[in-house]
Amino acid sequence: NIRPSRPKPPRTWRRLSWLATRISAKPTPRRQWLALLDFGDHYRPFLEQKLGGAIDENSVCIARLRNGAPVAVFAFSGWHSGDIEGSLWCEPTGLSVRLLRCCAHYVFGQLGCNRITIKVRADNEPMLALAPRIGFKHEGVMRRANNGVDLVIFGLLSEECRWHGQQTETAETA
Repeated sequence: NIRPSRPKPPRTWRRLSWLATRISAKPTPRRQWLALLDFGDHYRPFLEQKLGGAIDENSVCIARLRNGAPVAVFAFSGWHSGDIEGSLWCEPTGLSVRLLRCCAHYVFGQLGCNRITIKVRADNEPMLALAPRIGFKHEGVMRRANNGVDLVIFGLLSEECRWHGQQTETAETA
């Protein structure tokens, strides 16, 4: 007598489904690899301190944690006409494919945006090197836009994003 088995959801979905009930909550140490979706004030002040500038209070942050501390934080705000502005801080080993897929699915899948724009200080060499490696295209420079320092503008279109369209975590549970 063979009993039909219920199909299991994808492993990544099961891992991230835990987040649906833990939004804006502090992570437990055993969930070190998870990205947290934060609508509140938990990661925004952290990101403001790391970047040295103000982040919109209505921003949504997605953070990757290691041993309970953030190692990468994306903030998305200013959503208008299919474009959303992103801010990113990460440690040298903080980014992961899982986090990039999660962010891409949230922005392109759930929100329906067609591009992400990031602005990088011209004196931030590590980020100037990282942005093209994760798929962003150089689009221009805003001269003396940040306290006398130039800002380099990068953009990522949904059809150019190699992290979107693969089997990803759902944005609701990211």
